[in-house]
Amino acid sequence: MIKQLRKGQAEVIGGLMVVSVLLLIIIPLILNTMTSSTNVGTRNYVLRSQFEIERWSERLVLSADKTRLENPSTVEVTIVRIWRNISGRSDPYDLPRPINISVGGYLPINQLVNNLAELEAVVTARGRVIKIQELLPPSQGGEGGEGGGEGGGEAPLGLTGEEITGGNYLYNYSISVLKCQMGSTNCTTTAVPAIYYNNRWIANRSNAWVDITNEVDSGEIMYSDLDENKAPELVILYKDNNNKYYVLKDKDRYEYTIRIRNYTRIKADTKLIAIYIKLVTRLDKTATINTFIRATLVYTLNNAINISNYATLSTAKIPQINRELAIYEGYVIFPVKQFEQFSSIVGNYPGDYHLDIEVRTEALSSTGNTPFSSGIEYLAVVSN
Repeated sequence: MIKQLRKGQAEVIGGLMVVSVLLLIIIPLILNTMTSSTNVGTRNYVLRSQFEIERWSERLVLSADKTRLENPSTVEVTIVRIWRNISGRSDPYDLPRPINISVGGYLPINQLVNNLAELEAVVTARGRVIKIQELLPPSQGGEGGEGGGEGGGEAPLGLTGEEITGGNYLYNYSISVLKCQMGSTNCTTTAVPAIYYNNRWIANRSNAWVDITNEVDSGEIMYSDLDENKAPELVILYKDNNNKYYVLKDKDRYEYTIRIRNYTRIKADTKLIAIYIKLVTRLDKTATINTFIRATLVYTLNNAINISNYATLSTAKIPQINRELAIYEGYVIFPVKQFEQFSSIVGNYPGDYHLDIEVRTEALSSTGNTPFSSGIEYLAVVSN
């Protein structure tokens, strides 16, 4: 009886040892498999997130002479396919070899197509489709008067490229600041309109464009091209107590009004006037802002005679690496034929008109300390 008990105990102990060995082997295997699966899943998620971030960071702009695609983004852009329009037919074309555009680099258009009109879109290796039409201002063509007052063509409301003025093309006009307000501070007396072009600050003072680079604080360059498309915006500079110029900006509220003298010519039989504008605003990522735009055409021979209207503002926040932008790109309409007030003014007072643009921006909410600022990238007036 005693021998049988000892034999049974030995079997139990042996079984426990076998089970323990199996557990010591199986449990680590299970844990290792679970950990590996988790690591693979996490790694795939990270890689996918990184891929999406890089894909949406891809950006191309068209050079000023429209001969190159330039890469101002923070990632290399690889083009693998293009869409071409030949004789009115749109077809995809896979490139024989992918073409890389390094950060800050460019690609001549003639390496893709014979001329820009053939190129509809490019497709990147990350799957981003970049439409060429979205890189262009409204298409050129037709006949336009000085400042674009009498343009025609097939573009919306008769807009053609001849009317558009922005960047250094504004040097053709005399521009003044009628009002400048930063919070509770009035800065009208020292304010000047300015453009940062060819590494120089050029401002309009006393009806003349002059170089004031040495008078502007060196840190203000970052506000000269807010959307970084190499098309400098018209900004307002003001002088502080140290006699240095700074770009108009504030954390709570600012406003300004500029006048572009003799900007457009209006005929007596005009039925419709449209004022196009692109306004770029830099703001804190936590901010919610309200922007107000009013456009006014002022008769040059009598400032009391004018027609004024407000823009319907619809902004889109575009995340950047260290900042956000709100971009308004649209138009203000004067339906002259439909409104007796407009029709009477235009009919009785045809001729040259100044263009006044009033911009007022205020923060509705913000938890940050970054001031917001804005600049006008381009303007145009058409009438027909």
